[in-house]
Amino acid sequence: MVPPSPDDSTKSFVFGAPLSTWFLSQSFDTAKECEHARIKKYVDASREERKIPLSELRTSPRLPILIQDMFNSCIASNDPRLKSLPLQMSPATFQNSSPKQ
Repeated sequence: MVPPSPDDSTKSFVFGAPLSTWFLSQSFDTAKECEHARIKKYVDASREERKIPLSELRTSPRLPILIQDMFNSCIASNDPRLKSLPLQMSPATFQNSSPKQ
C-alpha cells in the first residue's frame, strides 16, 4: 500500500495517515513476495531520485511517484485496520506496476 498523494504539491505526504486513506498498489500471495517487491521499488526509486538535478527536485513531476514507491508498506489482507475501508487502487498503479505473475 502507498500513502495518499497530497492535494497540494507544496505539501508532503502524510506517512502517518490512517490506512483508510492509503491505496492498494499491488497484491501478493505471500508476505515474502511483498517485502521483496517493496525493497526493489525502494531501491529503484532511490536511484531514479538521485538522477533528478537537485535544483529541479522539488518541482519534478516524477517526485510524487518516486516518494510513493520509496515509502510503500506491506499490509496483510486480514489486518484489522483494513476492515472498514473500501480498497482503492492508487492512480500510480496504472502507470508503474507490472502485472502479477
